[in-house]
Amino acid sequence: MTVLNTRRAQVSLPALTATTQAEAVANVIEERRRELSFESGHRLNDLLRHTLPWKIGTSPFTLRPYGTTSCWPMPRKERTGA
Repeated sequence: MTVLNTRRAQVSLPALTATTQAEAVANVIEERRRELSFESGHRLNDLLRHTLPWKIGTSPFTLRPYGTTSCWPMPRKERTGA
C-alpha cells in the first residue's frame, strides 16, 4: 500500500487503505488497471492471471457481443485464410 500511496500522492490523489489482504490485492489490481490500461499487454496479463471478467457489451469493431472469451479474438483475415 505504501508504493501505491506514494504514486497516488505524486498525482494528487487521496491515499488508499486496506484492512485485509484481499482489499490490498483488489487495490493493486484496480491501480494497475488505471495506470497500465494502454501500455502493452499489462492489462491482458492481469485479466488472465487473476481470472477477471472481460468487457461486457458489444465490440465496436466486430459488432458482436464480447461474451466470456479469455483471449483476443482471432482476426477475420486469419480465420478465413484470405
